[in-house]
Amino acid sequence: MPLKDRLQEDWKQALKAKDKFRADTISSARAAILLVEKNQGAASVDDDAIIEILAKEVKQRREAIIEFEKGNRQDLVDKANAEIEILLSYLPQQLSEDEIYEIVRV
Repeated sequence: MPLKDRLQEDWKQALKAKDKFRADTISSARAAILLVEKNQGAASVDDDAIIEILAKEVKQRREAIIEFEKGNRQDLVDKANAEIEILLSYLPQQLSEDEIYEIVRV
């Protein structure tokens, strides 16, 4: 299933389950994808482009966490961390440092 369709289905499921936080997080990711589609004039973007968009969303939230910590806003730090966790579920698994070391050694 294409990533865009998976996001759509997960968003619907979150709405049905009344999981507002998850639905809002997925909705913001879908909005970022739609913005890129409109800016590029493309009807749809491929999975690779969606992965880049989601990675950018994660990066923005990580940068926001730094600012929230400076402002001593633990509630916003927790919210951003929860959003990151949801978004990371749509990204490919990152290799650990040990796994990279093993690949380089071979």
